[in-house]
Amino acid sequence: MSEADARGAGQAIPQKTTTIACSKLFWRLRVKFEQKGLVEVDRELVRACLQQSLTQVFGKIGGAVPFEILSVQQESGVILLKTDKGDLAKVRAACTLISSCEGQACYFQVEAVSPFLASLAQDSRAFAAELPFPST
Repeated sequence: MSEADARGAGQAIPQKTTTIACSKLFWRLRVKFEQKGLVEVDRELVRACLQQSLTQVFGKIGGAVPFEILSVQQESGVILLKTDKGDLAKVRAACTLISSCEGQACYFQVEAVSPFLASLAQDSRAFAAELPFPST
């Protein structure tokens, strides 16, 4: 036995890879109406519009997608939503195909999707735009 083998140099160390993934996705959506102020944007309205769109596109069984509305900002129309990762395509399609709510023309814009809620708070471009320029 050589000196290198005695120290274990000839043996490979088994490597392990661990992937950490979240099973949920967080969405930042924005709803915009053709005529502002006619419809009050709240959780019930968002839930009804999204559920109706899911059912129209995928039927009653296919449209039975669980989602949770985390917050709705009435002034800006920003909506935070939580869904399962596997429902990404269905929810995105349903949001894209919404054309009216409460009889008013509108659209849902998907601004961001992330497995981390904190990353939806603000993106780097918006943050940089808010930084004050140093005065000279």
